[in-house]
This record gives sequence, C-alpha cells and structure tokens, in this order.
Amino acid sequence: MDINRNYTVGSYFDGYVGGSPNCLSGTYAGTGELSEAESGNVIALASAHPNVKFAMNVHSYGGYFMWPPGSYKAEGRVTLPRPSIDESKFFLDSARRIVAAIASERGTVTWPAYTGPVADVLYSAAGNSADQLYYELGIDAWDFEVGNDRWNETTQEWEGMGFQPPFDEAHAESQEYAGGLVELVRVAKQAQDAGVASVR
Repeated sequence: MDINRNYTVGSYFDGYVGGSPNCLSGTYAGTGELSEAESGNVIALASAHPNVKFAMNVHSYGGYFMWPPGSYKAEGRVTLPRPSIDESKFFLDSARRIVAAIASERGTVTWPAYTGPVADVLYSAAGNSADQLYYELGIDAWDFEVGNDRWNETTQEWEGMGFQPPFDEAHAESQEYAGGLVELVRVAKQAQDAGVASVR
C-alpha cells in the first residue's frame, strides 16, 4: 500500500482524489485512515515533539519541489485551504533557496512549473503526509520528487531518469538533494534565529 495515501487530512476516505480502495493499485490508501503503523508513527512522533516545525517528504521521481495543498475533491477541483499570502511567500522564498542548493551540485534544473503546491504542479495526492503535518500540526512541510530530467548532449534532448536509475545517477541525485536538505536546515535555523518557529 502507499503510506503517503494513508493519512487523515484530505484523504480518499473523505472524498479527495488521488488514493484508491483497490489493494492492487499503486495508490492503495489502506483499509482506513492511519491503518498502517508507519503513518501512525509519523503523527505520534510529530505530536510528541512540538518543537518540530519543518518537515520534508522525499519521493522519486520527476524533479518536483512542492508544498500543501496536496489534494482536492473532484467536483470543482476544490483543494484543501490555501496557505495565506505570507505563508505562500515563505514557501516560495524557501523553495528558491532549496532548489538553488540542489542546482549547485551539478546544475540540475527544477522547472518553475514543477515548483509549487502539489495539487497545482503534479496531481491530487489524497491523504499525504505533508497535508497532515501542515494542516493538523502546523508544521511547514515540503515534498521532494528526486530525479530531475537530465540534458543529453548527444541526443540534444531532456531525458527522464526513472525510478531505478543506474547507481552513478542515483548517487548523484542523493548528493544534490542532500544539499537541498541542508539548505532546509538553514531555512529552519534562520526562522528560529528570527524568533519565528513557523510561518503559521
């Protein structure tokens, strides 16, 4: 089952798009919200430590950098509540820094169209962890989709790296996204120094 469809906020079980009741589906949402120990443990950990103010969920693949809202209802494509203008600015300003840190490793391009709320730039992901952490616990939460397209000088085309890239590519992806995670820590430290635990 897909643990990132098993949370309670904006879930398939509440009518949001992007999860499935079919256990053969890649987005199987489970038998119910928080039916799996892994999703429950994430919430238990974050709830037990109110000093957690920032979170990053790392996935593959596609080269996306995203934040809430991550799901919407089909009729009218109504998302979970949008962040305020100030919150949106914080997400975008932080994204610029983090994406720049990723690019500094080997010039990886994260397209502007791939940066923004999940429900806008990718698809609806009902019951995902970032929405749970953001809306329920007030944690500023982002999502990486590692594995940006790479420019092939020989073919003069962009090429997708896929879910199972060769070792050298997978290692390079891990290093550039580690740089992004380090920059997220800097964002968090700067917010702490400024006396802002979270933009919320």
